[in-house]
Amino acid sequence: MTGGGSLGQAIAKQMEEHPSHYRERLRIRSLDSPADLFDKGKRANSSDLVFLAAAFGLSYDAMEMPEPYTPDRVRAAHNPERPKLNWEDM
Repeated sequence: MTGGGSLGQAIAKQMEEHPSHYRERLRIRSLDSPADLFDKGKRANSSDLVFLAAAFGLSYDAMEMPEPYTPDRVRAAHNPERPKLNWEDM
């Protein structure tokens, strides 16, 4: 989560609940500061990162970003099959 809304505990608590209502709650992870994100010549600290992360992501030129794969462009996964064992050969 990023942005000012991530500081609201009610929002964070709601985001921990899985959409299918699994018993185990989801864990919200904190962002690591990118190595090339600086604020006034110093590495951005974690308290500012929730606000800077969105702007940092938007600062990339569209040509630097890889083309996204939409679900219709991804092949369906298949379950690999193991070779059949012949118990008489064992």
